[in-house]
Amino acid sequence: MQWEKASPETRSLAWLWGGVLVLSLALRPLWFMLAPLARACPLYSWTGIPCPTCGGTRSTLSFLKADLLGAFTWNPMVAILGLIFVVGGIIFPLWILAGGKVPKLPNPLPLKIRYLAVALVVLNWVYLVIHGV
Repeated sequence: MQWEKASPETRSLAWLWGGVLVLSLALRPLWFMLAPLARACPLYSWTGIPCPTCGGTRSTLSFLKADLLGAFTWNPMVAILGLIFVVGGIIFPLWILAGGKVPKLPNPLPLKIRYLAVALVVLNWVYLVIHGV
């Protein structure tokens, strides 16, 4: 993997990521007030089969309560992405501020990585169907 100096766009992305994290945490009480208004998943309502993101709201709310096990139980994919969001929102701006280099990602991503991403979504979906989330 090649590393390069952060471009102005990358620096902006780092600060945006950190800012959205801070804003999300500041609005934490609002998430709990709005959660009851969330609609049920249409696919689940119509077929009884959960979609790949079913349990995502409950997973996020558990995550916001610092209940990582509960978040992972509701939807592993959402819980892992939540962890990446929080850790990245802290580390990325600090890394850029310290002048750290960033990985140069190929565009498009290699086929193996794209297949892996699809496989992980399918595995998550299988988990949700088996556990009846």
